[in-house]
Amino acid sequence: DAQDLLQAQEQREDKLKEDIDNLTDKSTKTRVSALSSLRLALSSQVHGDLLIERRVTLTDALERCLKKGKDEEQSLAAVVLSLLCIQLGSGPEGEDVFHCLKPLLISILSDSSAGVTARQSCASALGLCCFIAGADVEDLISCLSVLEGILTLMHSENNSAPTALQGLICNSIQSWALLLTISPASCIHKTLE
Repeated sequence: DAQDLLQAQEQREDKLKEDIDNLTDKSTKTRVSALSSLRLALSSQVHGDLLIERRVTLTDALERCLKKGKDEEQSLAAVVLSLLCIQLGSGPEGEDVFHCLKPLLISILSDSSAGVTARQSCASALGLCCFIAGADVEDLISCLSVLEGILTLMHSENNSAPTALQGLICNSIQSWALLLTISPASCIHKTLE
């Protein structure tokens, strides 16, 4: 039994390594399949040591997927990024990943020409990753500001958002509210005004 468990663990780790390697494949279909597989693997089991070893490689691959991918690939990459931050936690590894990919999340979220699904996932990832791995108040305030900007823009453009954008608005509100829970009192007071 113990040997079977060890063998199953090794197979899972080999599959995870293969999926990380497949994120750099030229085929969009292969990258999307690898992202889907990573999403499942990272949401079902803790892979701490392996992810720490492969953190730089995985971060670089996610950055490429976010930069060059289309809606589905960007959306899955943002979800995998969230799961990676959860797995790495609030330590230096999680902070590095967040700081590396935060500008890209903000860029996609703020880009009205980007796919709605990608923007929704980036809104969620920005809030969750900042909540977990945002090391300082400046990170928190900048993320809150970006999310408030999305909500303000949506409200000023149209009092009733098109159905396609309602998910983006909901994800932005959820992330904004999550970040308010860890905000300093002065920031909350300013928001209430």
